[in-house]
Amino acid sequence: MTPRTVATASIYWGAVPFMILQLFVMAALIAAPPLVVQPKLTSSDAGKINVELPPPPSDPDGHGLGPHAFQRATARALRAGSRFARRH
Repeated sequence: MTPRTVATASIYWGAVPFMILQLFVMAALIAAPPLVVQPKLTSSDAGKINVELPPPPSDPDGHGLGPHAFQRATARALRAGSRFARRH
């Protein structure tokens, strides 16, 4: 809650500079769309993309960094009687 000494009009006038800033940004985006629009890839460009991911980390103790870690952790929590893992 604002103090009684702050008038509603002063709150609205405080927002005016930010609204003007938004208008400048919108004008810039309308004037220069390449600022936000990515050019479309052609089929020749798409063939040049190569995504390489590192292999998942291995856990020698088997405590859950493999593909079924979530299922194992949930099963352990259910066996332990965790109230957070109970099925509804």
